[in-house]
Amino acid sequence: MVIGRNQKLLLLRYNEYRKYDFMKEHGEILKKNGCVWLLKVGKPLPEKSMDSIMESGGWIVFRGPKARGGKFYIAHCREYFNGLPNEKMKYPQYYEEMIDDEDTWFVDDLHGTWLCIDYLAEKTSEISKHLFLLSNQKSAIDVLNVTRSSVMYVFSDVDVQVGFGKE
Repeated sequence: MVIGRNQKLLLLRYNEYRKYDFMKEHGEILKKNGCVWLLKVGKPLPEKSMDSIMESGGWIVFRGPKARGGKFYIAHCREYFNGLPNEKMKYPQYYEEMIDDEDTWFVDDLHGTWLCIDYLAEKTSEISKHLFLLSNQKSAIDVLNVTRSSVMYVFSDVDVQVGFGKE
């Protein structure tokens, strides 16, 4: 499958929690269940913006922490919602640990934007050279290097090959 040039994507920067590898934990649940719910903590993503991303294909680019190599991943989101999880949702168990951890003062509960991911694969950092902000066409990698923002709305100036449906 190809993510087309100029298609809207969501770019999210993520952090690791304690000893857990964010992508590995989510990837294992995805392989076992065909999808995994991922929580974007903090201020919920605006529904208007998320609806636009979903209408454009539901693609998300994740950027890992610099301390862990700053890897990039591509994911497909088949649905989302803002709120608290329900008992049927599959997500990493460590989410529950974060609530009681006094070091994660920013997580009082599991309220936020939940993304149902049905495809997740590492991409080379080469993809970062082709991502630009929708708002002003600045290079996303340049902006990532100077901002603390964890959310950006971007497009790629080239087609991006993904193995969706094969992996």
